[in-house]
Amino acid sequence: MKQRRISNSPLMDPSVCALVLIAPDVPDATSIDARAHANCKRTFAVVTRAAEAADVPVFVVSRHAEEQQQSTLLAEPSTLRHRRFVLEEHISPWSHKPFVDALTAEGRSILILAGLWLELEILTTALHALIDAYDVYVLLDATVPRCPHACI
Repeated sequence: MKQRRISNSPLMDPSVCALVLIAPDVPDATSIDARAHANCKRTFAVVTRAAEAADVPVFVVSRHAEEQQQSTLLAEPSTLRHRRFVLEEHISPWSHKPFVDALTAEGRSILILAGLWLELEILTTALHALIDAYDVYVLLDATVPRCPHACI
């Protein structure tokens, strides 16, 4: 098993980070608030460009195969160097062996999570990653809750 790299930097060191975007594509954009959708779209564009500039691997976990072709929240998917994984509904990325193997192969110790939805997919992924000794950070500007009251 590959040893994960760890940094002693007080800030997040890009060489030990990986960005994980969970279900960033919304098949029905009306399922979330228009303002939250616009904010997420901008944040995804910025964070994926920053990840690419800093040579941080980007993992995109989608729920539907057609989301790989049409992205509503990811800007210019053809220009990004990222790995895509398609999961069934209500399956944690940690249950998807190809995703876990690809993440492990990168040898990164810090995961930056973003996507949909905060109350389920992001939370369960964060908990599984913490159990596996990753440091986990949730990018709240790019993480939308299902319940609009959670935004207040």
